[in-house]
Amino acid sequence: MAPVSLSYFPTLALVSIISGLSFGFCVGTTDVLADVPSLGNAPATQRVGNSPASEQSVEIPAPDAGAQGADIKDPGPDFGYIPNSIGIVPPGRFYVESSVEFDHKDSDRSARVPLLLRVGAAQNWEFRLEAWAVQYEGDSSGDETGSGPIQLGFKHRLSRGGEGAFDPAYGFELEFLVPVSSGGFDDGKVEPSGFINVDHTLSPSSIFTWNVGFFTPVDETDDQFLQGFLAGAYSRFVTPSVQLYATGSLNYPASGSEGGAVSVLGIGGYWYRSRRTVLFAGYNAGLTSESPEGSGVVGASFAF
Repeated sequence: MAPVSLSYFPTLALVSIISGLSFGFCVGTTDVLADVPSLGNAPATQRVGNSPASEQSVEIPAPDAGAQGADIKDPGPDFGYIPNSIGIVPPGRFYVESSVEFDHKDSDRSARVPLLLRVGAAQNWEFRLEAWAVQYEGDSSGDETGSGPIQLGFKHRLSRGGEGAFDPAYGFELEFLVPVSSGGFDDGKVEPSGFINVDHTLSPSSIFTWNVGFFTPVDETDDQFLQGFLAGAYSRFVTPSVQLYATGSLNYPASGSEGGAVSVLGIGGYWYRSRRTVLFAGYNAGLTSESPEGSGVVGASFAF
């Protein structure tokens, strides 16, 4: 497609941020906050998702998701720079997540506005649909803006885990990136990816989450290659509504068989504004010559 001026992207990104935050505040304002912790779709004393706050001290049967009502802490958002937890959206519920992401390295810069729909398909099963509504890339030779790919997949939890670091919750995630991007963003190849997701509950307010898996991206010569992935994060609720985290990840090789490693470290946080709404932001710094110098994310997630 013909190059599009960079001036369009900040406008689109700003509109996306304002729309998302405004919707989040509206949802949060009209939501009635419950005084009791969330039970979600897991037995008590066991953590679901990125939020250890859903733990209980008495063993009781899992309630029906419709009776309990939507709760963004059960299982918590997947967007942001924290690795995906193995938490599953309860059957009959769905999440909508959106963000604006950017990165830069020397004169190269890119940004995107992804949207994620997570649907609780069955007990321990979650259907996922992600679309990059807007994608931008630019360098010293020019800028290009268009729509990005669509990614279809699912997440399956094999174990809910229990109390303590040595009884983790775990499962797996499988996704397929479909080449429906516009213009120069479409490489014409389906790109499968898969991950093992593991959550260790360290205390009622803290958790260590890690993923290991693979991508199958396409390099600059249109060759598809296998890329390994490892990421981990420590997160902690410093207040009942604020969760902070430190994270790191490694992708190897960066491109084809000759590429080095992409490795980053970052920090960020989530603000659980209500039972239905969470706002988040994060920033990563690159550690290797193949890594972006910096990358950031800001967004919101909503439970329905």
